[in-house]
Amino acid sequence: MSTFLGVTTVVAASCEQTDCSMRPDPWVGQRWNDPHGLGADRPVIDAPARVTLAVEPPTDLPDTLVMCLHVERLGAIESGEVRVGSWVAELAGPAGHDRLCGEGQASEELTVTLDDARQRWVDPAGASGRSDRLLSVDGLRVQALTFHPASAKA
Repeated sequence: MSTFLGVTTVVAASCEQTDCSMRPDPWVGQRWNDPHGLGADRPVIDAPARVTLAVEPPTDLPDTLVMCLHVERLGAIESGEVRVGSWVAELAGPAGHDRLCGEGQASEELTVTLDDARQRWVDPAGASGRSDRLLSVDGLRVQALTFHPASAKA
């Protein structure tokens, strides 16, 4: 049995209609291919925010499955959550990449709540030319949402 059922990312138009912006992924140059066609831009949500974004999950998913949200915290997040269908995960954690996984039912909506106050800081990726911002704020970059069978260890 396959341990991978598919992948999706945020629908760009839904990001542009909320407190979210599609921005270049500073790590895209480090990847030698894009097998899932995720593209070079990723949704970025600056704190504080509460946004509901559209996603297009693969068809024919089982009722219950494991979902993994691949994110990059831009600065430390002290309080926040993500909700996809019946699955809810805490977003609090240090700056950096993370994978949040849980079992639930898929949905065409992803809701992100970031309760932190907005803090500005010098973005090293911007200083090196990999990012489009020299000054950044705490927030969240959503990389992808992957789907796995409920019996799989994602």
